Amino acid sequence: MSVQWAHLPGGGTLVASTRGAWIQQPSIASLGPRGPMTDSLRATLRTTQHLLDGAIAAAERDAPDLLAPPMTATRWAWHLVAQWYCAHHSVALLPELTERYEAAARADLANFARRKLEEEQGHDQFPLADLRALGYDAEAAVQQVPPDPAIKAGVDYARACLRGEHPVEFLGYIYALERRVIRIPESWLSALDAVLPPGVEAASGIRLHVGQLDVGHVAESVTFVAGLPADDRTRIAQSCYRTTEISCGTYPGQHPSDAELVSLLSRFRGAHAKPAPTGAT
Repeated sequence: MSVQWAHLPGGGTLVASTRGAWIQQPSIASLGPRGPMTDSLRATLRTTQHLLDGAIAAAERDAPDLLAPPMTATRWAWHLVAQWYCAHHSVALLPELTERYEAAARADLANFARRKLEEEQGHDQFPLADLRALGYDAEAAVQQVPPDPAIKAGVDYARACLRGEHPVEFLGYIYALERRVIRIPESWLSALDAVLPPGVEAASGIRLHVGQLDVGHVAESVTFVAGLPADDRTRIAQSCYRTTEISCGTYPGQHPSDAELVSLLSRFRGAHAKPAPTGAT
């Protein structure tokens, strides 16, 4: 049976086969894989996907059980600020990432980073358009309203990956974000529509990523990662775990009250809000 594995930051070894993935605890480590994977170990698309998805699932399992406040139109506007922050600042790191890969003579990684830049360029415009649809001065709001601290921590981690000893870990950050987005169920999107103003399309960006854009990106990433050396695959899986751990973590100010959100966002509504540009894509 073909398998891959990675030792997780949270403890235990994640083992992935063609059938799925599981955590092997240190107490029984002698019964399974020990030490790092080697390049002689065959990577298939199925075991690679289970390795990356298993790392995400392990971090979600280990995360604290948090109860998020009910969604409101105002809270969704704050989420849109966070979506802009993530898209804008993550994409801005890709040219520097390409340079690091080129300096390391990793043409495969550099080409992947260039392709991601082409795919993601301009995606920070989606949350801006949705904010405008809700009646906000979108450009002013995203520049002045603090984003969700979990999102900021995630971007900080991505920057640390890029500038650290193993910039291939940045790919785990990308994969974890896109994989978790496409798992958003239609029931969640329907519940969101129910709290937004009637007739207002203010979730176009998230719907486009869930139903179209990120589905293809995830499949492309699995294919690419499956062809990388074993050490790269291990580090990417570990980064998937760490990215998800950050996303699911607890932070001061993570769940502001509705009154706090109204105070933060109300000054960006009304007459000063710019209309959505015609012909925008």
